[in-house]
Amino acid sequence: MSVFEHESSEVVTETYIIGFSGDLYGKTVRISLRFYLRDEVKFEGLSLLGEQLAKDVIRSEQGY
Repeated sequence: MSVFEHESSEVVTETYIIGFSGDLYGKTVRISLRFYLRDEVKFEGLSLLGEQLAKDVIRSEQGY
């Protein structure tokens, strides 16, 4: 999850919602954080990002 501050100090996050395939762009949604998966990482390419997302999904489904 990437979190950053907008000029208005509004907190915005980039969140991967497991199993969701709709379009929420521009919508306001409420999320609850259950646990912390990992620190923010800059990946060298899309394939490495995809591999890490797959690992993150497995960890989150296991509940830690």
